Amino acid sequence: MTPLAQALKDAERLLAHRDRFESDVAGRLEAKGHPSEVVGEAVAWLRERRLLDDRRTLQAHLASPAMQRRDTEAARARLLALGAPESLVDEALGHRGGHDLDALEETVRTKYGKPTDRARAARFLARAGLETDTIGAMLDCVFGEEDAWTSSGP
Repeated sequence: MTPLAQALKDAERLLAHRDRFESDVAGRLEAKGHPSEVVGEAVAWLRERRLLDDRRTLQAHLASPAMQRRDTEAARARLLALGAPESLVDEALGHRGGHDLDALEETVRTKYGKPTDRARAARFLARAGLETDTIGAMLDCVFGEEDAWTSSGP
C-alpha cells in the first residue's frame, strides 16, 4: 500500500463518524506518523472530492444544540479549539449576537418567580453562559437588589 493510500485509509476512519476540519485531519494524520507532504496530498484529495469541507463542518457544529447554548465567545473558542479556520469562524459568528437578554429575563421571571428561586435562577443563567456580572444584574432586576444582611445570614 502506498503512503498516500495508507493516509487516505486513516483519514477515512477519522471521517467515518463525523465531519472534521482540515487542520484536525491533517494534525491527526501527522500524529500517526504520516509525512507532511503525504498528509498535504491526502487533504487535497479529500477536499477535491468534498469529503473535507470546513464550511460544512462549521455549519454542522453551529447547528448542534450544545453549540447553540454557548454565547458567541464560548462558541468561537470551542470552534477554534476544534481546528476551524479563524476567518470562517469570524464570518459565521459575525451575525450572531450574544444572548437574547430580554428572552432570558422573561424566562427567569416566569420559571423562577419566587424570591426563594434566586439561586436556581443564577444556576440557570450560568449554564446559559452568562458572565457573573450580567447574572447579578439580571437577578437584581428580577428579584430586587439582594441586601448584604439577608444574603450572609445570621
